[in-house]
Amino acid sequence: MREVKGIAVSPGVAIGRVLVLDDQRRRVARRVVSAERVPEEKARLDRALKASINELIDVRSKAHAELGEEAAKIFGFHIGMLSDPSLTRPMAAMIEKERVAAEFAVQAQLQSLAERFMGLKGSAFTTKVDDINDLSMRVLKHLIGEQESRLADGAPDGLSGGSGGDGLIVLARDLTPSQAAGLHKRRVVGFATEAGGKTGHTGIFARAMAIPAVVGAGRLTDDVRDGDPAVIDGQAGVVILNPDEETLGRYRRIKERDRLFRIKLEELAELPSVTQDGVAIDLQGNIEFPDEIPNLLAAGASGVGLYRTEYLYLAGDGEPTEEQHFAAYRQCVQTLQGRPLTVRTMDLGADKYTQEQADEPERNPMLGCRSIRYCLMNKPMFKRQLRAILRASALGPVRVMFPLVSTPEEFRRAKFFLRDVMEDLADEGVAFDRDLQVGMMVE
Repeated sequence: MREVKGIAVSPGVAIGRVLVLDDQRRRVARRVVSAERVPEEKARLDRALKASINELIDVRSKAHAELGEEAAKIFGFHIGMLSDPSLTRPMAAMIEKERVAAEFAVQAQLQSLAERFMGLKGSAFTTKVDDINDLSMRVLKHLIGEQESRLADGAPDGLSGGSGGDGLIVLARDLTPSQAAGLHKRRVVGFATEAGGKTGHTGIFARAMAIPAVVGAGRLTDDVRDGDPAVIDGQAGVVILNPDEETLGRYRRIKERDRLFRIKLEELAELPSVTQDGVAIDLQGNIEFPDEIPNLLAAGASGVGLYRTEYLYLAGDGEPTEEQHFAAYRQCVQTLQGRPLTVRTMDLGADKYTQEQADEPERNPMLGCRSIRYCLMNKPMFKRQLRAILRASALGPVRVMFPLVSTPEEFRRAKFFLRDVMEDLADEGVAFDRDLQVGMMVE
C-alpha cells in the first residue's frame, strides 16, 4: 500500500481500478502489465505503428507538393524506420519478455537508438536524433490517444469490476481541459494528477462533474499499473494505491455514510424554499456544463443562476464558433423548460488559453486584461458569444451577466456593444428577446 498526499480539489471518496494516462512529453514510466494483457499490448503497438505510418504517408505527400522532394525524403526516412522489423520486433519482444506497456517499449527502444546515434561522430548522425525523437512522439501520441479513448469505448480488459472497486480511477501527470471535460462520468469515478493547483481547470471540471479529485500529487504514476486498486479521498487530498483490506473497508463505510446522507438531502429537494418566518427564497445553482442541469433540478433548484461558459473555450482545440455556443445555450434552455438561465460571458484572460495567444503575455494576468476587459479588446470573439446568447433567448428566459466589471464605464461599453449586436440581429431578421435582462459581477 502506498499513500500519496496532494491537494484536495473535489470532495468525496472514489474506490476503483487504476487507468494510467501516460504523458508523451516526458519519460514514460515503466509499467508492468498482467500476463493476460500482453497480447493486447502487442496489438496496441501494432495499431500505433500502422497509424503512424499512414499518417506519415499523408505528411510526405503534402510535403512533396508544398516543399519539394528534399523535404519529402525526411518523412520517407521516418516511414522506412517504422517499417523496419529490426526496430519494431525488439519492441514486441520487450513487451512479451518483460511484460511492459507498449508505451514503455516504444520509448525504450527508440531512446536506445537515439543514444547510439549520439555516440557517433559527425553531424549526419547527430541530426538523426531529432528524427528519432519525432518518431517517438508520433507513435506515443497514437498509443496515448488510444488509451484516452478507452475511457468512453466500454470497459477495457482487466479494468472493470472486481473486488477493488466500482469504476475507473484515472491517474495522469496532468490533464488538459479537453481530457478533463471528456472523462466519461459513468465509468470514471475519480482522478488524480501529479501537477496542478487548487484553482486550476482540473479541479473546476471535477467539481462540476461531482467526481472526487486530487491534484499536485507528485510522482503519483511511478510503479503503478493499469488495474491496480486505488482510493481517492477528495476531502483529505490523498490517493491510496493498492490499499489493504482494512483501508478499503474504512473507505467503503465512509462512502456508504455519504450515500445515506445524500438520500436524506434528496428527500428535502421537493419542499418549498421558505424560511421559518415565511419568506420565500429563490434557490438557483451554478453550472459549468449543460449536462449538470438535470442534477441541479433534482436537487430543487428553480433555475441556473450562473452558467460559466469558459469550458467552451478550454475544452476544445480553438475558439468555439457561434453555432457551438448556440448549441450549448439551446441545450440549457430546453432542459430548463421555462426556468431562467443566466449566462456569464467568458471570464478568460488570466488563463493559459489566452496568454498563449497574446503577443506579449502579461506578467500578472490575474490583475490585467481579463474578463470584460479582454472581451472588449477582442470584439469579434465577444460578438460571436453574444449573438449565440441572444439567439437562445428566443427559446426561453435567458439573462446575460458581464464578469468582473471594475468601472461604470466598462459596464456602459459592454451594454452599448450588446445593443449593436442586437441591431445587427434585428437587421438580419433573427429572433431574440428584445427585453433581455443584463447584469454584472463587480470586481
